[in-house]
Amino acid sequence: MDSSAIASSASSPNAKPPMSAPPPFSAIGVVLCVTVFSLRGTPSWKDIDAVATVEAFTTPVLPSLLSTRSIGIIRCLIACFMLGAITMRMLGPGIEIFQVPNPSKSKLKPWKMRMCGILILATFTYWSFLLMGLYFLVSGIICLISSFGLLDENGDNDNFINSFLIPWLLRFSLLSFEISAPGAFLVSTVVRYGLWPAALKSRGPDGTILFRSFMGLVTHNVTVLFVLTEICFLGGTPVLMNHMAVGPVMGILYILFSWYMMNRWQPGTGPRFIYFFLDTTVPKYECAIALFVLVTVLMGFYIMVAQMDLLLESYLDDDTVLPRILITFGLSSAVCRFRN
Repeated sequence: MDSSAIASSASSPNAKPPMSAPPPFSAIGVVLCVTVFSLRGTPSWKDIDAVATVEAFTTPVLPSLLSTRSIGIIRCLIACFMLGAITMRMLGPGIEIFQVPNPSKSKLKPWKMRMCGILILATFTYWSFLLMGLYFLVSGIICLISSFGLLDENGDNDNFINSFLIPWLLRFSLLSFEISAPGAFLVSTVVRYGLWPAALKSRGPDGTILFRSFMGLVTHNVTVLFVLTEICFLGGTPVLMNHMAVGPVMGILYILFSWYMMNRWQPGTGPRFIYFFLDTTVPKYECAIALFVLVTVLMGFYIMVAQMDLLLESYLDDDTVLPRILITFGLSSAVCRFRN
């Protein structure tokens, strides 16, 4: 779901595009309801600390195959790949996006913009990709520190690392995974079933070049594979149902970010939206419906990931590998896309 998001075809050439498009009250209402749900249901630090323990991040799912140190090394390698990919993209020449709003609903015209440097992080895809990369880095460091015996898990050694740094690393690891894991499935699903077909329909194979590029395939698909690898083969970081309120946090922030930036991408030319389903110029309730559907799908993936943790722990033995491979292959095949 990156900056190559394209709707089905070009806008009417005769219509004059608006210079402003404030979010409709219905869309604001959806965002407010989800925000209230998140704020009221946000777990306390005490609840988070009860789950975000050293054992939760250092205990192997397959102890007969992987040690704590092995998990730490694998997580750090994944983090290096993800964060390295982002860095290379930011340092590179950038990409040119071509946005084609929905012709029958949007009041906007097609527009182009070159994204490079820090602007690469302007898409929800890269938000999710970055947060997942940071999760693997921090959780991998926790594993390595533990494997070298530098953690005092009983709390007897009240030094800076054990009393301050590690608790915050544990909290960050838990929350970042609970937020970015469902987001990874949302990104891949929206790209496979929404953005890719729309781009292919509107511009043919040329419209899917960015999706089919190396970075497009990595950011839209590999994150799901890494999430399933973590759940099925590495440490099985928990995703709790009673923490579900944290699931839509990044989505809410991105919607607010899109509304804030709509008149800032190309000042003086009117509103611009990287994703056509966030377009606030469409008829009255359609923006709100799109936001509601996205949040519903996101929460559905949160429930799926949370239940996967429970089912794998309950029904599969520690040395059972084949069912985990089949689950990983099946779920990734359902949401990932690699070609036209």
